[in-house]
Amino acid sequence: MTANLIPLPKLKPSRVGPAGPARGEPIDIIGLSQAETAGLLGMPKAERDMAPARVWRYETADCALDVFFYLDVSHNEFLALQYSEPGKSAFEATGWDCLQEIRSKLIR
Repeated sequence: MTANLIPLPKLKPSRVGPAGPARGEPIDIIGLSQAETAGLLGMPKAERDMAPARVWRYETADCALDVFFYLDVSHNEFLALQYSEPGKSAFEATGWDCLQEIRSKLIR
């Protein structure tokens, strides 16, 4: 007798624990959902649609960071696939330093 098995849905493993990375540990947000990103960086200062992306803007006194979320149709949610510092060329900055600064101000 063969049992009819129902396949389980594929679960996306969490890349971030409930508390996020340890203090001072570098972070990256590529591949994170909007909820996971908000859990690490807080809510953005501004949001805008720039089809096909949704863009979140974070700002500190020293820098600004745009996070670009694109729809992942396999999970039916928007994931962060890119971030950058507006007004700077790709050769000037990747946004990495600003990302770390935003995170450090949140966990102080």
